[in-house]
Amino acid sequence: MAGDTETGVDAMLMDAGLDTGPVLASRRTPITTEDTAGSVHDRLADLAAELAPYALAGLADGSLTPRPQREEGITYAHKLGPSDQKVDWTRPAREVDCQIRGLSPFPGAWCEWTPPGSATPVRLKLLNSRLSGRETSAPAGMVLDDNLLVACGDGSAVRLTRLQKPGGKPLDSDVFLNGQPIPPDTMLV
Repeated sequence: MAGDTETGVDAMLMDAGLDTGPVLASRRTPITTEDTAGSVHDRLADLAAELAPYALAGLADGSLTPRPQREEGITYAHKLGPSDQKVDWTRPAREVDCQIRGLSPFPGAWCEWTPPGSATPVRLKLLNSRLSGRETSAPAGMVLDDNLLVACGDGSAVRLTRLQKPGGKPLDSDVFLNGQPIPPDTMLV
């Protein structure tokens, strides 16, 4: 969600602090603009599965030397809550895109949309997006085309590429729109 371009896993020794012990070995992986939390999770699980036997063997035979963690750049991730999930379209498109991908597939970013002819808003779970590069002067949250390009607060836009209605299956946007069009000029809130 922060827009980081790299992540990884560490094998570390436990000590009295929270995640403060010395590191035995690390593995890193890039985070691309196509990644979601789910795809990064799966890659990290694979890296951890490779790293664990290597680190245990190196600790046992003495070939790995624990090294202290750096003290600069340390941050703790706060627990995600409902306020982290609701999309604020007035934010820059890059932040909206990172939020949507960073919360996918679970717990999921969301917004509300009121279907034509209805007075009741529907919550849409947003599961994937991509930056469009298109500039716009449209109000933040306005759908700009028939393919779910949505204006953001910095004058750019994101394209919603996968979403889900309550009780429905996650669908790619083209399939979703076949059953439930969301026309241009619709406001998402």
